[in-house]
Amino acid sequence: MILSGWTYYSIGDPEDPEYKSEFRKNDSIKGNEAKILAAFAKGDGVGFYKYLAVGGGTSSLFTDSLNPPTTDDIIQNHLSSTDPKLFSEFYRAPVTFTRFVNPSLPASGNQFVEYNTGVIELIWQIPNNVANGSWRELGIYAGDASEVTNSGTLVHYQTIVTYDRIPSNLAQRALNWHWRISFVG
Repeated sequence: MILSGWTYYSIGDPEDPEYKSEFRKNDSIKGNEAKILAAFAKGDGVGFYKYLAVGGGTSSLFTDSLNPPTTDDIIQNHLSSTDPKLFSEFYRAPVTFTRFVNPSLPASGNQFVEYNTGVIELIWQIPNNVANGSWRELGIYAGDASEVTNSGTLVHYQTIVTYDRIPSNLAQRALNWHWRISFVG
């Protein structure tokens, strides 16, 4: 059972809280996610989360770059119920690393531990000068996902205020996207 999750991004070193944004409660495609988790629990190694996909949305739904449609509205009314995908995926990044989180430790200290706590954080590091364009939607793919656009099972979908990633300049750093999910009650 998935009880809660959060996403956030950071610029630069993922351990450096100076570059971390506020946590945002996530929204999921819960039916597909439950299937993936069940397969993984039964030993199906391809069931784990694999790729973060970035998309530009669609002009008919993402008309206001500062006020995107809600994730819930997109999931309930606009994504295919049988095979949901991002509207216009243009970049994929594989999971860079994962770590366990102990949420009972103070948030001001190091919550990352070496033992299974039932809370895991997945991090995708997106190098400088890739995934350029207007980001409006994000998705996490699992199952038989690969670097091929729209492959795999969409298990998490999120709309975002438009993030315009432009070609490299001296001040730009790698972007880290974090997804923290809790399997404990």
